[in-house]
Amino acid sequence: MKSKYVTKYMTMLNHAAQMAVILSGVALAFCLPAHALAKGTPMLVTVAESASPGAPHTAWWPNHFERAQPWNRLFAQRGLTPIDPTQNAPRLSPTVYGQAPLSDANARTMASLFGARAMLNGSIAWTCTTQAQETACQAHTDLRLFDDTGRMPQTEYRRTLQAIAQTQDDAQNQIRARITLDLSIPASAMTRAQEARAIPRLTDNPVIVLDAIPDADTLVAIRKRLKRIPAIDDISEAWVSQGTLALELNPGKPLENPATFQNIMQAFLSDTQDDFVVRELAHSDAGAIVEIVQF
Repeated sequence: MKSKYVTKYMTMLNHAAQMAVILSGVALAFCLPAHALAKGTPMLVTVAESASPGAPHTAWWPNHFERAQPWNRLFAQRGLTPIDPTQNAPRLSPTVYGQAPLSDANARTMASLFGARAMLNGSIAWTCTTQAQETACQAHTDLRLFDDTGRMPQTEYRRTLQAIAQTQDDAQNQIRARITLDLSIPASAMTRAQEARAIPRLTDNPVIVLDAIPDADTLVAIRKRLKRIPAIDDISEAWVSQGTLALELNPGKPLENPATFQNIMQAFLSDTQDDFVVRELAHSDAGAIVEIVQF
């Protein structure tokens, strides 16, 4: 038999769910920062290029930021939001990021420094020859498009492309335009999926968003699990929207620092005292999205 708390709580959820469709759009419009409404999920382009197969690669990192502009301009023309490293770039260690091309692991780490959620990483080897007044360029590509979590399918782009133009720059830009055209659809799909899972900052403290509202007994168990963590004194229901429920931790009492939330999530995910597993689906400064898997 369910407790009075459970009955009362489920009644509250029903009312909240009815209002969520009406209020969620209005609430997000007022609470999200203006730049989040104006721009899509950012992506980072870390493509290294060599003048010929086997030659050393050049790249914009860690301090030649202007080299990112040709790629960024083309992706922006396709409606994406590439990170411009010339604007407020973090300091990039030449020890860590001194190699070109970057490993996918280092590209993902760099993307986190810039706040990017999707990234295009890899290399292009050029072969260009000039005859008469024309330059023919051939590009051997080894590129990978992936997201910051590693959960979305990766797009491999390994091709040999050719173009002819009056100058080498024009020929190379024709090929870059072809690459961005081919990758704009999967990149847009990836960034849209990231936007759909974005966590709005509607509370002072980070929230834990339950991907699907569990049954009442499991919800009570989740609250108990959270309260077993020493750093948590109280939990409140922050918002309900489209079948998800956000739990705010220690409402009215700001967490000491971002590391506190990281420690809370580690304890929450590693607890094995219940008959369910908690898996993290997404994470940001505003909180984390989790799913509950029953045994």
